Amino acid sequence: MSKIKLYTQNGKEKGYLDLPEEIFDVPMNKDLLYQAVRVLTVRKRKTIADTKTRSEVRGGGKKPWRQKGTGRARQGSIRAPQWRGGGVVFGPTKEKIYTAKLPLRMKQKATCIALSAKVRDGEVMALDSIKLDEAKTKYMAEVFNNLMAAHKGKNRNTLLVLGERDETVFRASRNLAEVVIKAADQVNLLDILSRKFLVITPESIAVLQKRFT
Repeated sequence: MSKIKLYTQNGKEKGYLDLPEEIFDVPMNKDLLYQAVRVLTVRKRKTIADTKTRSEVRGGGKKPWRQKGTGRARQGSIRAPQWRGGGVVFGPTKEKIYTAKLPLRMKQKATCIALSAKVRDGEVMALDSIKLDEAKTKYMAEVFNNLMAAHKGKNRNTLLVLGERDETVFRASRNLAEVVIKAADQVNLLDILSRKFLVITPESIAVLQKRFT
């Protein structure tokens, strides 16, 4: 079982926090990690491209010329695909839905792989608890400045995982663009990979352990 230093919100060391091996000591599997990221990103994809078929293009109700006797090829509508301004054949439409699925066990393992990689890279910090008197940005910024100073880091691009949602903490962090706060029962793989540092609490570890094991 690996250990990381435990800090107070003032940036002082309070001891060490044990990390369960089944979550924070999982070997790297790049193929599984790629599959899980792909599934999550595909679900976020929005269908923007849209073309009209000949039935959706305005006009073209009248036959351009008579069927026979003109010497030209027969035509039924000026909105046919071969005409300029006509409909598009097999073009992209907004009805297309992009989906991808991955078994629950594989998604859970991919998340544990990302958490383990953070630990091995020294990008995980433990916070014993966080209590704010008021939901003010300056108080939240001070907490992260203390943690970064104790961890000798300059990048505050951080994900804070709490055991449960704390409205005061969430409101105090809304104006900190580089900080994201998630409850342990809602954090996902993209949340972990999109931030440089990960800050966890003993309560959040208990929730993650119950969720993934």
